[in-house]
Amino acid sequence: MNRPEISIIVPVYRVESYLPACIESVLAQTFRNWELILVDDGSSDNCGAICDSYAARDSRIKALHQSNAGVSAARNTGLEARRGSMLTFLDGDDMIAPLYLQRLLEVMKRTGCDISGCGEIMFSGTPANMPSVSRQPIEEYSGQQAYELMLYRTGRLNSSVWGKLYRSSLWDTVRYTPGLWYEDLEVSARIFLKARNIAYTPEPLYLYRQHGGSFLHTFRAERLHVLRAVAAVADEVAHSYPALLPAAHDRMLSANLNMVGLMAVNGYDDHDTEQTCWQTVKRLRRATLFNSKARMRNRLTALLTYIGGLPLYRFAARHFYPRDSEA
Repeated sequence: MNRPEISIIVPVYRVESYLPACIESVLAQTFRNWELILVDDGSSDNCGAICDSYAARDSRIKALHQSNAGVSAARNTGLEARRGSMLTFLDGDDMIAPLYLQRLLEVMKRTGCDISGCGEIMFSGTPANMPSVSRQPIEEYSGQQAYELMLYRTGRLNSSVWGKLYRSSLWDTVRYTPGLWYEDLEVSARIFLKARNIAYTPEPLYLYRQHGGSFLHTFRAERLHVLRAVAAVADEVAHSYPALLPAAHDRMLSANLNMVGLMAVNGYDDHDTEQTCWQTVKRLRRATLFNSKARMRNRLTALLTYIGGLPLYRFAARHFYPRDSEA
């Protein structure tokens, strides 16, 4: 069997309504030398049968099945099975435009980058048409520059692993932490800081589906995993790139404030975690307040915490905070 140039890894869990559209968007790619690795993570619906059905129809599709262990473990399974010299991740409820693989590969070959990323479109239901794509100027960064912008959230690259094409070798010694939600935020520190250079095209080639059952549209205890993720990021940065610590601490401040707000607006009673978050906010807020690279929103919020303390912040969150705000 010929070796595929690109491996596409899709963790699959309880997305039977969306999975066929996801797979069909891969089959519609203009670039054809790929393998699609579908990892059925013990899904209790019809996902496993859907994976097997498509694998029986196209030799480029591989269906793997495992007991439910979470998205991190599913992606690790896909990483172990990959054969391509490049790889990309796609979520089972999302889709990609027909030019997704071709364009990201073109950007990678033109710039010699280790990671090429693209813009995304958020949609709900079924998109009437795939986005029209026009070539736009390519942005280029060092891995460290890109990650700093990602931490401050002032650039267009985000910490999600989807919407990016990677040189497969970047992942040779990197795996997800099983059981950790906000897994992309944590693993991106290790991947981006290994990359020599990163290129980005704003063309909207990745289609991100929004629906009520998605992780960021509900509040549950797993949302608090972001606190572990940002702490792991700060540890990684302190060890490898201490110059990025201000950015990592700003991201940590943002996540802790967000969890205080989400717990308040959703009526989630966890006094100990709330107090731990607030102590972290008090420790980091001054640095963000005087950090010219931090978003103005973060700097103003840091100032607000000095004015009324935790009671005022909790009160404001209950009245004005979005229930599904992203950390």
